[in-house]
Amino acid sequence: MNDILPIILNETYTQTQLKRRLRLLKAYIDSRLFSSGQKLVEQDSYWISSLGESFYQNFTKENFHNLFEKIEKQIDALNLLIVYLPIELPDKEIPMLGKKVRLMFNQVSLIEIKLDPTLIAGCALIFGGLYKDYSIRSKIQEKRMEILSTLKGFLR
Repeated sequence: MNDILPIILNETYTQTQLKRRLRLLKAYIDSRLFSSGQKLVEQDSYWISSLGESFYQNFTKENFHNLFEKIEKQIDALNLLIVYLPIELPDKEIPMLGKKVRLMFNQVSLIEIKLDPTLIAGCALIFGGLYKDYSIRSKIQEKRMEILSTLKGFLR
């Protein structure tokens, strides 16, 4: 049971992706256990089949609902790093960012990427309720008065 969430998180990097995959996984296992068919859901069917048959042997009709309740509680306890970017990140770049974040910050399990077009060349992060802006926008705001006085010098 304790190995289930790490297997799910292995190639899952964002909170949105995790929620979607958990919903699809739940529907697929429900179908396997309680229906006669074992049809794969179109979306993420590769991921569902890549988990392997031994993964699905953890689930029975008796423990199905309890296991998913426990998994959902474990997910609620995961650390989340929110990354604000000025542009939309291409889908193929998300796993690379997720892997990098996991290497840099061991305790961070998931990322969530949000768009903030007001950022200039950089990003902003929220972790544990702390917001840090690493964009040029924050540097401009810090030096605002200095920039304005310099610009006023050119107006004379």
